Amino acid sequence: MSFVQSIADLLDIINVPISDAPPLDKPSIQLVSTQTNNDDTISVVQLRSAHLIPSDNLEKIFKITLVYTARAFLVPDVRTLSAEDRHDHFEHTFLGGGNVFLLGKLSSHVISEGKEYDISGPTSIQIFSHANFHTYDIPNSIANSSECKAVYLSGVACDPEHQGRGFATYIMTESIKILRLIPGVKYLTLRTMNHAVVKCCKRSCRQNTNDEQSVQVFPVDTFDERPDLIHVCNTIANIFGWKNVKPEKLMIECAYPDFLIPIFKGNVNHNQEDLIRNRVEEIINRDRGDALFCIVDL
Repeated sequence: MSFVQSIADLLDIINVPISDAPPLDKPSIQLVSTQTNNDDTISVVQLRSAHLIPSDNLEKIFKITLVYTARAFLVPDVRTLSAEDRHDHFEHTFLGGGNVFLLGKLSSHVISEGKEYDISGPTSIQIFSHANFHTYDIPNSIANSSECKAVYLSGVACDPEHQGRGFATYIMTESIKILRLIPGVKYLTLRTMNHAVVKCCKRSCRQNTNDEQSVQVFPVDTFDERPDLIHVCNTIANIFGWKNVKPEKLMIECAYPDFLIPIFKGNVNHNQEDLIRNRVEEIINRDRGDALFCIVDL
């Protein structure tokens, strides 16, 4: 039994080869790639049309993802989550435009909502990271004569207990390869205050292993005469109903509530020189909860 087939069986969905076009009217799963990492076989899979999966089935896998998501959000015990917060995690993990990526492996034990169970044989599912992208139409802009699309990273988390294994870069890199195949897609967009996320974008959006420096993440990389970027920012902000948006700066003031600031800010070592961190802090006030509206040309 493979990782991808195990998830397909758990969710009662079809397993479609990545070389085949998935059906649009029913949910499916595709194996994106596999690599060896610390002697583990780690796979990235994509859930297609995840919003069509019955919620009772999605709940089965959500119990697995919630374990590391809670750790990433500094929640010591998932049982302390309110029903509202739990549903918010559920939506950001699985719901939206049908581009949900999961990174994990099969193991001889399973961890579900903080409880570990031994099972017979390597048939259980362990997930360490997810990324959920929505796709939005961008109407005719000043710089473009025809409509295009932007993908928005609406939910992402990586198990903090596995930091340093490159999982965040791996899932983002493999996701971007697939998202670039969407007809008309032109931009990757996301909201963040974490300079590490900007660095991850630079690594994951490169076309080959040598051009990381050529990947521009706006507004950390300066931009002039790009009215299309401002148009994309306004379009996405209107979709989500964001307040305090400064589109000319590609930033949002007071985007996050106080309790999320220490989570989203990331680790900051001011004793170490970091040009990207310094640039982020020129643009936003992270202690106030500001966020960058990052855009990458795809």
